[in-house]
Amino acid sequence: MFVVLALAVSLVQSSGNGVVGQASAAQETITPAKLSSSEVVQLQSKGEAGNADAQLELGRVYQDGNGVSRNDELAANWYRKAADQGNPAAQNNLGIMYRTGSGVEKSKEEAVNWYRRAALQGHASAMFNLGTAYYNGDGVPSSEYRAYDWFLLAQEAGSSSAPDAVKRTADEIGQKASIDALAEIAEMYENGDELPQNRAEAAKWYRKGVDRKDPLAMVRLASLLVNGVGVPQDYAQALQLCQAAAKEYSPARFCVGYFLQHGLGVKQDAAEAAKWYEKSAAGGHPPAYMALGQMYWKGEGVKADPVEAYLWFLDAYRAGQKSAKSFGDSVLKEMTADENKRLDKKLRERHFDPKRVRETMGTR
Repeated sequence: MFVVLALAVSLVQSSGNGVVGQASAAQETITPAKLSSSEVVQLQSKGEAGNADAQLELGRVYQDGNGVSRNDELAANWYRKAADQGNPAAQNNLGIMYRTGSGVEKSKEEAVNWYRRAALQGHASAMFNLGTAYYNGDGVPSSEYRAYDWFLLAQEAGSSSAPDAVKRTADEIGQKASIDALAEIAEMYENGDELPQNRAEAAKWYRKGVDRKDPLAMVRLASLLVNGVGVPQDYAQALQLCQAAAKEYSPARFCVGYFLQHGLGVKQDAAEAAKWYEKSAAGGHPPAYMALGQMYWKGEGVKADPVEAYLWFLDAYRAGQKSAKSFGDSVLKEMTADENKRLDKKLRERHFDPKRVRETMGTR
């Protein structure tokens, strides 16, 4: 397992399985020239004037005892001044001091807080440290999967410590999980969850998943391509991605149906769209229930049938599509007496109480 033991970074493999031993907090390895007293005074003057770079350097000076007596409390104070101004290297170093209890009261949670601030700015060592925290459960719930995400991000950002951690963690979580991580990182960028929202970066990571034949990544990238978000709008490429994923992934079948229904980059064909929605619904994809409900209600691509429409809306509502209830209520208002009788029969065949269903749209 990864354990923070020192400020230098090393990974060792035991005779057992997986990664064990030392994967410490990553800090830039800097061998500074010996500072003279006048140089320290100049740095001090700049730092006190609010220069974040000088404050960062002063933190290193006091931490290393370079030209001054070593003093971890002063080091932490100077790191904090620079960190509060948004300096990612200082944020990472302050996180390390909280992790080791050097110059500050030891706090794994506070260490993670500072790692995360630096990681949000793309700081490679902080990303690695955040991955290590997730791996060990230091200040955050333990998750080797989330750790792998951050090790991948650290590797992408140029961390020299990350490639070995990526390889070893991938061996632990398995091939599928390591592929899934690519889409997870893309979602983090797409939604602004733990990373700054950046749709172009999201598309880049989805493409990495596409290269590994991940159907989820294919559909998510197709969505960005349809909307021209983070990438140029490209219906043809989006449709190809959905078609490639459709053999094994229900949301991809819905995607193909959507293209056909709306004629996006392909000849509009409502009947064929309905077939694809039915394939998607067979795989349990709730949006397909909604789409079929609307098509049966309007008679689009299928013969109009309010009873079938209502049943699809019922399935959608029970699957968590809240808007399905209002659609179902609208269908009920248009039903004839005979259609209501047929609906009651269908509901009883499904072991539902017709009166209760009409009142509540069924139990979820």
